[in-house]
Amino acid sequence: MKSVILNVRISQELKNNLEKQSEEDGVTISDLIRNIINNHSENETSNLLDMDYLYHSNQFLYLITWMFEKRDCAFDGKPEIELLKIKSIVTDVMSEQSFPKDLKLEFEKVLVDLVRYINNYNAERMQFHFCKPNHSGSFNYSMLIEYITTRAFENVIYL
Repeated sequence: MKSVILNVRISQELKNNLEKQSEEDGVTISDLIRNIINNHSENETSNLLDMDYLYHSNQFLYLITWMFEKRDCAFDGKPEIELLKIKSIVTDVMSEQSFPKDLKLEFEKVLVDLVRYINNYNAERMQFHFCKPNHSGSFNYSMLIEYITTRAFENVIYL
């Protein structure tokens, strides 16, 4: 592959840091920057593959929006077919390899509650329990928020 020249304007402080790092590593600044860019590109691609469902899924966005909506209203008037779709999304999330085990266990609470709700779909005054604070089957929303915000900034390059 033919190489090309890329001119980039950076701060003097960043240039000094790059010079210092290149001296410590015994490489040219060009080699150092190429390695940084290559490593970032590989990590970004790897993270995108690992986190494909999290960052590239309207379904996941729909699920977490629905889950947060349930905190305000534990009842759901959606048709049963919609709830079955949500159940399917939760199942997909639980099989996603990028999620830690403890977060998958939280989504399992949502799944169990969805199954209960769907099985009693025509019962009056049915409500979800996963969204109720202090309930034994409560979903840990803080864990989800922390996970998303932590993962959102993983691919930042620091020099």
